[in-house]
Formats: sequence, structure tokens, C-alpha cells
Amino acid sequence: MKTTLNFDDRLIREAKARAAQDGETLTRLIERALRDYLRPARGPVRDFRATLLTKRGSALAGVDLDDRGLLYERMDGHDLIAVDTNVPVHAHRQDSPKHGAALAESPSRWATPVFCIGEFVRVITHPRLFHAPHTAEEAREAQSRLLASPSVTVHCPGAEYPALLSEAIERQTPQAISSSTPGSSRSAARVAFPGWSPRIATSTASRGRASCG
Repeated sequence: MKTTLNFDDRLIREAKARAAQDGETLTRLIERALRDYLRPARGPVRDFRATLLTKRGSALAGVDLDDRGLLYERMDGHDLIAVDTNVPVHAHRQDSPKHGAALAESPSRWATPVFCIGEFVRVITHPRLFHAPHTAEEAREAQSRLLASPSVTVHCPGAEYPALLSEAIERQTPQAISSSTPGSSRSAARVAFPGWSPRIATSTASRGRASCG
């Protein structure tokens, strides 16, 4: 729909500068501003302080809580690389000082949450982060190539995930949750990702792509 509006000259200059800074059109910026303005107002936010259920006791020798891949390896008893958003970002940015390391090849299986795929696309296309960000088409192709890997597992929890996780934990004993005996990795995966199965969120060589069920 087209319409004619009269704006203050200074306001339009500032809006154009902001649109250029954000890498979007003036029309898109005005649409976004109107949507934000027309969005129903939320009620007052009440003060809230979470009460955490903390536990004393040090980590076992060799456990690094900041190394996701190592955590998976220790928990599941096999070599599974857990990939966070920063790894594919470094791999796709030639100007990154960690570009070479991120391109290192490995025969290991690797896994990533579906949220990291979306975050990866947003980061590499954002005009506030790079002088030459990926275009939308380049990002789409980069994502497709990532998910074409025959060794990738993409974890895709749904909106009911928190409730299902609580139920799964209640049905498991501590030994079943943390066990590293043969066959336990599949049980552990179901606790961490209720509804998980080899058919869901797994890329195989025959299909050549990852999917979320």
C-alpha cells in the first residue's frame, strides 16, 4: 500500500541516517517503528529474584565447564564435538584470526542446537559487525552447506521442551541420567532433548541434510 506523509525534515534526515547504519531501507525502518508503537503495552514488570538450587563440590579432574565438546565426550563416552555459534562464524569469516582453526577437519560427529544455526545467520549478515557482511542469499547457501554434512546432529526442542524436560528428569534415576555405560548416550540424549530419536534432527549420508522432526 502506498500513501503520502509529511515529516519534519530533521526527523527524516535522522531516520535515513539510522536506516543506512542498520543496513535497511527507510520504509523498513518506518514500518518497524510503527509496529513497535502499535504493539500492545505490557503490564508493569514486577521485581523478581530467582532462587537457585546450588550445590557444593568441585568438578572432576580434567573437566572444563567452558568446553562443551569435552563435556559431551566425558558424559557420553565417545567423541562428539559440540559446536557453538562462534565456530561456524570464524570458519566463514576470512578476516577472523581464528579462521584457520575453525576450518580444521575432524572425523568426529558434531552437534549444535538449532538456535545456533539461526544465530549464525544473524551474526554473519549483521551490518554492525562486519564491513562486508554476508548477503541473505550467501547466508542461506552457507546454512545449507553446513546442514548438508553427513555427520551433523541438530537438536530441535519445541515450545513444550521445558515441561517435557522436567517430566523426563522425574522418570530417571540419577544413575540413568549420568550413566556412561554402553547404550546410555541415547538415554541421556532423551533426557536432555525429550522426544529425541535417531530419525529426528539427524543428518545422514543418504539424506544429505539435517532436519527437525
